[in-house]
Amino acid sequence: MNDYRVRLYRTCLYQVPAAVGVWCRAEDLDGVDGQIRRSLTAYQREDVRCITDPVALDQYLADYVTWLCPLAVLAAAANIAAWQNGPRTGGIIGSLGGEAHVIDEHMAEILPQVWCLSYAGGPGLLLQGSRQAAWKMREYLEYPGQQFTWDDVRLHLKQQSVSAYLYVTDGSGGEGILACGDEQKEERICLSDNNISF
Repeated sequence: MNDYRVRLYRTCLYQVPAAVGVWCRAEDLDGVDGQIRRSLTAYQREDVRCITDPVALDQYLADYVTWLCPLAVLAAAANIAAWQNGPRTGGIIGSLGGEAHVIDEHMAEILPQVWCLSYAGGPGLLLQGSRQAAWKMREYLEYPGQQFTWDDVRLHLKQQSVSAYLYVTDGSGGEGILACGDEQKEERICLSDNNISF
């Protein structure tokens, strides 16, 4: 199984709190980290505070992530504190240009044993693990009437022996969580506060 690393970055886009999570091979992490840290706040495009369409906001995030991430980043997630200007979405997750084996509208294998689960309105999850682990997480996230906290999701990931993950909630309400974990460490950014935890 490939050795992947995931990392989170807190930033602001035109004074709006945002966060980006990246997925790369372990040997690429140092180079990726340096490039991203140098570029986080240099994005000069339309002021995100002027965007009111949910699809346009997600496209803005996708363009930002594509601009920000060097080629060694294989997948990424991002969210933004969209609730500051009304009930807008603001969360994306997925592969950056690689071939994906699409299972259906909610699930794809983007790398060998790396799965992407995504849902309109959130959440989104990248995980490295078996196909069975991916299906178990999908069943969990899609359970009718399920009201889960981040701690519930984290516990379920550990029960499935997932070796790396990147998780994002939609930014249109709640806390706006971006979380990740690999064999080195776990991190979580909550856009509604100023702390990085774990």
